Amino acid sequence: MDSRVVRRLALFVRQQKFGHSSFRPGQLEVIQSVLCERQGHVHVIGSLPTGSGKVSMSHSVASIELV
Repeated sequence: MDSRVVRRLALFVRQQKFGHSSFRPGQLEVIQSVLCERQGHVHVIGSLPTGSGKVSMSHSVASIELV
């Protein structure tokens, strides 16, 4: 998937499903890494500090976009 499309879709999902106006540092990069390479076997590690929304945003937005 094109990175520009992923970015626009992630921003839309973030606003519509979660009501947030922005991503925290690193969240969008994790989402883009997962979705832009999903056709191949890609392993992505998101090393973010506690409380930076790894599960709530990074995993959830990517999951919603895959459906």
